[in-house]
Amino acid sequence: MRIAPAILLALAACSNLQPFETAIINPDPDLSEQTQAGKAAKQAREAAIAADPTLAPVSVCYNRMVGTPDQVLDIAKQECGQHSPVFVEQKWDLYSCPLMTPVRITFKCLP
Repeated sequence: MRIAPAILLALAACSNLQPFETAIINPDPDLSEQTQAGKAAKQAREAAIAADPTLAPVSVCYNRMVGTPDQVLDIAKQECGQHSPVFVEQKWDLYSCPLMTPVRITFKCLP
């Protein structure tokens, strides 16, 4: 019975619990993107982001017990460059973020 806690502690010690940017912005496919108009809107969004990368949302994975709001905001500020990060959403997301840093917060970069 003492092996399980030891394994969990070893795994926690081996993993990096600091906040980090995740490349997965929106893992849930939008049902409207399955229609022709939805596909065209998605392509227009992707073209706009390609023309101006600051339009892309910034998502950060973090652990609430380790990462601080200032650390998360610093990552968003760094990714937004001269623009200001504005909060969009925060949620548990084990698809985009690892088990030890399960919270994903998303910002948009606005001038």
